Amino acid sequence: GLMSFLPWVNNFLHTFPWIGFCLAWLYLGVREDQSMVTQMIAFATFSLAVKVVEHAVFGTWDHEHFFHVFKGNAPYIIGWSVADGLYPPITFYGLRMVSRFVRGLVVL
Repeated sequence: GLMSFLPWVNNFLHTFPWIGFCLAWLYLGVREDQSMVTQMIAFATFSLAVKVVEHAVFGTWDHEHFFHVFKGNAPYIIGWSVADGLYPPITFYGLRMVSRFVRGLVVL
């Protein structure tokens, strides 16, 4: 794939724009108006759409298993999309836990 020659670019794009901006922006947009289950479904669905396009265009997300349990590339993409669906509860409960130890961290 196109990105296989530039893994550092792929890692940068995945870490900063995708996790740091897109998922954070999505979380800020749905955290107050939607239930946790709806948020998780929205994140997993959005993530799946992005991963399918990245796989088709750049050749990324090409692996033959998801943690050696589910075999094939489709389970790999779906598995990581479901993992991205955990962003809302991890953020919600994680920030509350960290706020106990970090003075000045305001959790709304």
